[in-house]
Amino acid sequence: RRTGVAVVEEVALAPPTAYDTIESFAYAWDEKKGLVTVYVTLAGVHELPKGAVSVQFGERSFDLKVRGAVNRRLVVPELYDMIDPPRCRCRVKKDKVVLLLKTGHPAVPFSAWQKLSSGAADPAAWGANPDA
Repeated sequence: RRTGVAVVEEVALAPPTAYDTIESFAYAWDEKKGLVTVYVTLAGVHELPKGAVSVQFGERSFDLKVRGAVNRRLVVPELYDMIDPPRCRCRVKKDKVVLLLKTGHPAVPFSAWQKLSSGAADPAAWGANPDA
């Protein structure tokens, strides 16, 4: 009869993925459709395998990750206004990623979207890549 025997099992964890910060993007808003569109130009993104581009939408944020030869990431932790995450979309086009942010009925005028983030104008200042 054995008592007090401990079993130790080693588990190998994958190292965290490193990302380069996506530092530039463009956006436009359509007040009539309640839509903000974010355009991220990335050469060859359309040639990556399915699942290489992912995005998580929050009520006031998004986190875009692109996994390829060079991993890239754009995090906007606090958008200027609320979006409707289940109605937001990500589309991969030739050499670009297009994010469609559905805003619904704006609580603020769309002219306020002139700066995408409620934070600083410099993406690095508001955490465009928390892994950097």
